[in-house]
Amino acid sequence: MIVRRLRVRDFRTYESADVALGAGLTVVHGRNGAGKTNLLEALYFGCTGRSCRTRDERQVVRFGQGAA
Repeated sequence: MIVRRLRVRDFRTYESADVALGAGLTVVHGRNGAGKTNLLEALYFGCTGRSCRTRDERQVVRFGQGAA
């Protein structure tokens, strides 16, 4: 599987995000608490249908939102 684009809405700390992934290696970097792990979790969730960090899917929905 090749993922070319990741679009996220109301997932963890992201209200929305749209990330185009280029060919080859993609590096995600940023300060602590910037949302790097949340972005990777969103990718995992999109590929597998489950979270890699929790069994409670309600925890992946951004606070105050009904669904992601």
